[in-house]
Amino acid sequence: MIDLQGIRHGQGRGGALAGVDLRIDAGLAGAVLGPASAGKSRLAAIAAARARPEAGAACILGCDAARLGRSALGRLRLKIGYAPQDPEFLEDEPLATNAAIGLYLKGASDGDVWAAGHAALEELGLADAADRLPRELSARERQRAAVARAVAGEPAVVVADDPVAGLDIDSAMLVVSALDRARQRGAALLVTSAEPRVLSAARFLGWRHYELRDGALSVPSARAPEAAAAATATHAEPDIEPAVEPGEPDIEPARELDHPGADLGSIAARQGALEPEAPAPGAAGGDVPGKGALAALEDAAGEEGDEWDEDTPVETPHWVSFPPEHAAGGAP
Repeated sequence: MIDLQGIRHGQGRGGALAGVDLRIDAGLAGAVLGPASAGKSRLAAIAAARARPEAGAACILGCDAARLGRSALGRLRLKIGYAPQDPEFLEDEPLATNAAIGLYLKGASDGDVWAAGHAALEELGLADAADRLPRELSARERQRAAVARAVAGEPAVVVADDPVAGLDIDSAMLVVSALDRARQRGAALLVTSAEPRVLSAARFLGWRHYELRDGALSVPSARAPEAAAAATATHAEPDIEPAVEPGEPDIEPARELDHPGADLGSIAARQGALEPEAPAPGAAGGDVPGKGALAALEDAAGEEGDEWDEDTPVETPHWVSFPPEHAAGGAP
């Protein structure tokens, strides 16, 4: 469960939150839409226990995350799947190990880690990339891999920050479908976005949707979907193909849409892409790579600051579930 009460953060800066209240129970989903710099990323980071609010209470799975010590915070993060806008990976470990790194840190066997990672990647159309290294992926493949990591291992909470930005319609449907399957498995799901097609998907899937503007969260009044989509599209960034530098992997082309707010929900309904089917289990076999993941993780610890506590920072990059030394701990 996600229960944010009176959240204030970043006052006097862009993307500030001004007294946000939001509750999402297990098995339910909320889509927060708003223009750029509305505070969506701050909200997502707080809901995923990656940032501490300056005021208010962020109760995640019954714990006030801001009051937890480092060990308890680490164990809480293990139960949260988080897909930030700029995901980072263990670049020398295969993608399947990266996708299920949370299970690895919980002490799961290499075989179970590989199987769970492969299953999550399969949901996102990346099964063929299970053996590849993250640095070999295109930008959009990395984006989908971050979502695979967020849903792997059946976390109790899943938070995805703008997960379909810049994706073609097929990839976007894979992302939304995987996130909704996590909700169907019992997770409390929070998705933030500036894209009107997420509003369409939210309506189709029965997610509750909110608008975040000027730091305030509101439930939009009943109005035509086209009007709501147009209001969001006014502030959405255009889907522009980034230039590919020499030596970088090719970025998969985006399908040209009829308009910026292409109806993801109705397209999915016609194509059956969002049917509530259980994900196919990933198959594991042969030698299992990734046995050096924990060593690489420990090497990476401390390379990137964590904004949680300036005095006693969590000794791990913010994109990893929790500090390795607390892997054997119990529930917070």
